[in-house]
Amino acid sequence: MALVPASPTIHAYRTDAAWTTSHRYRLVKRNGDADFDLCGAGELPFGALAEEVVDCSSTARSLPVQDGGHVRVMCGGAITAGTLCMSDGSAEAITGTDGNYVFGQAIGTYVDGEVGVFAWGPSYLETT
Repeated sequence: MALVPASPTIHAYRTDAAWTTSHRYRLVKRNGDADFDLCGAGELPFGALAEEVVDCSSTARSLPVQDGGHVRVMCGGAITAGTLCMSDGSAEAITGTDGNYVFGQAIGTYVDGEVGVFAWGPSYLETT
């Protein structure tokens, strides 16, 4: 499937983490300092790392984080268009479940390992 064009809002955020190209399009969270880490399962992300990821462990740098509009996120499982999605333990998009934070809605249908496009809209999912 061809990648759907996205129009994300991208900001630069400072970090000193050991990022690699395998972290591209992964969901990130604030870690309480002026820094960010990968999101865990069901945690509230503030954005997704954009394509230009570099190792910042020896020298803190600013990296591009998508945090609005339509964002690209790596999928950790099959996702159907229109599904509300959350982070899994690998900071990848999966179908949202009750009692977790979701980050947005799938624009298309995606398979595990595909970079999907999502309408950014973080919130808490409560279905009861």
